[in-house]
Amino acid sequence: MNLQALCKRWQKLFRLQDWDITVEVMGVVAYHKLEVSRGWEAGVSNAHNVINSDRKKAEIFVSIDAPDKKTSLAHELVHILVNPLHLSAKSTLDCVPSKDVSDIMATHIEEGLELVVYAVSRALLSAESAEYK
Repeated sequence: MNLQALCKRWQKLFRLQDWDITVEVMGVVAYHKLEVSRGWEAGVSNAHNVINSDRKKAEIFVSIDAPDKKTSLAHELVHILVNPLHLSAKSTLDCVPSKDVSDIMATHIEEGLELVVYAVSRALLSAESAEYK
């Protein structure tokens, strides 16, 4: 399965054709080093992304031992799709005077966005599999 080609197809579906999105499948050691160098919690996720909204550029990194690379790609692509909402929510937190309240709100925003990303990526995969039956 060519993840880059699949990404391009899904970019059209999500109206992200004007984005430069690269997909890289990485070996276990290289993936772990990337997690550590970026300060990501190691061993928690099979894929990560780096998004630069201003330049409409993103990188998706998928671990070679991800159980389902297609699912990981869909999930990370939806993160790119909802990134404007994520950035808007984060900037709103700057207006909250209490750090404690802001931290609680940030947790709820992250959890809510993750639920949306999960639901939309699973809907994409479900629609895609139904299309080929």
